[in-house]
Amino acid sequence: MIRGYVKDGDFMKGLELLRLMLNSGTHPNHFMFSTILDASAVHSVVLMGNQVHTCFLKSGFPLDVVLLTSLVDTYTKCGDIEVTLCIFESIPVRNLVAWNSIIGGYARDGLAERAIQKFERMLKSGISLIKLPLLIWYMRVIQISLFVSLILLQQRSPSWSADSVKAKNIHQHAITHS
Repeated sequence: MIRGYVKDGDFMKGLELLRLMLNSGTHPNHFMFSTILDASAVHSVVLMGNQVHTCFLKSGFPLDVVLLTSLVDTYTKCGDIEVTLCIFESIPVRNLVAWNSIIGGYARDGLAERAIQKFERMLKSGISLIKLPLLIWYMRVIQISLFVSLILLQQRSPSWSADSVKAKNIHQHAITHS
């Protein structure tokens, strides 16, 4: 039922049902928490992500790679890159989704150098790009390249303000996610 509410966009009902479930003594599995986190990530509802994160921390629920990766994705899409990094670094064995989330988050926030560093670190960790849909990585590389170009342009032309670069970043984000 929670997944149904979330899928239909009624996150508050899904969250309320999760709260009722916890209060009744029923313990949700990590897929249920992941569903709520994914919904808050898709809609950048950081408060809901924080509430769910707090909820399963208080419940003593074990943090596995599925939940940690969902948290990385949630906080990245909500724009909290520092919390994202802390959670990402706590994942003992990072999967492709976690790497993609952190690299994409850095690229979206205009942190091209960090995105490239994480990409290189991912390759050194043994993750193979053959396992990924090629389109996802082309999009990430294009995003990173765009942000690097904007940064270089800003450095060469002092008339470009930080607001101009931020506007370009927002525009690129809209194009990429449309």
